[in-house]
Amino acid sequence: MAHLIQYSAEYRWPDEPADEPEKISEDEHKYNVTPDTYDRAEGLTVVDLAHTLLKNAGIYEASSSSWNKRVWYITEPYTHPYTGVIEEHTYHLHGFTADESRELFKRITGKR
Repeated sequence: MAHLIQYSAEYRWPDEPADEPEKISEDEHKYNVTPDTYDRAEGLTVVDLAHTLLKNAGIYEASSSSWNKRVWYITEPYTHPYTGVIEEHTYHLHGFTADESRELFKRITGKR
């Protein structure tokens, strides 16, 4: 079974000057992107479903400029205008073949 694991983290800058913000929370969510009977009837693959999910999540970039079997994807950090909390999401592939992972990387980045 192929799935994406989304890791979410929230950060806040401390009141005193600091080199980086402090983590105030983190969460994990698993998305199943294995095609079901209806998806397969429509001709959709695991790569199609993962690509749609990642693009809809607002993927900003890959963790690497070239494909490797451990590549993951990140959204652009969002800072809430009133609370100052910074929210960031990363997506990690699990259960994908090397070919599926490589094809997804190509679709997301336009690179091989």
